[in-house]
Amino acid sequence: MKRVQRIMKEADIRSIITKKYRPTQTVGHVKDRENLLEQDFETTTINEKWVADIT
Repeated sequence: MKRVQRIMKEADIRSIITKKYRPTQTVGHVKDRENLLEQDFETTTINEKWVADIT
């Protein structure tokens, strides 16, 4: 490993480092939302209920 580091230093070559994604902490209080569907996902028409998951 030191050989590679030495050769890269001599050639003035650096690796590309990408930062890892680290989500920030929530600053304020998270508001509880009302459960409008109550786990009832059945519909009678198209586009009556839309759901999403953002975990």
